[in-house]
Formats: sequence, structure tokens, C-alpha cells
Amino acid sequence: MVIGQVDITIASSGRTVSGEFTARFVVEPESLQAGEPRLAASTVWADSAPLLDALKA
Repeated sequence: MVIGQVDITIASSGRTVSGEFTARFVVEPESLQAGEPRLAASTVWADSAPLLDALKA
């Protein structure tokens, strides 16, 4: 699991929105054993409300 902070700048308005996110990454066991780790899956969760509010403005 990864917890982080992201800053998104809206190109049309130049406004920057900050928010937290959480992500989960799953590595293929076979690729890890071979020394060349590859992602089997990834998922990211974030609250999109601040971004949607900024897009409405």
C-alpha cells in the first residue's frame, strides 16, 4: 500500500488542487523471482470532490 499527496493543475484555469491518495500494487511472483518485477495489478483511490469543485469554478 502507498499513501501519498498529489497536486493537480487544471490547464484551462491554472488552478492547482491538492489531495491525498492511496494505492495498492500487486507484483507478479514469477517476475519477482526472476529478478525483473512486473506489476500484475494496481488500484488507486482518491477523493475526487475537490477536483470536481475546481472544474465547476
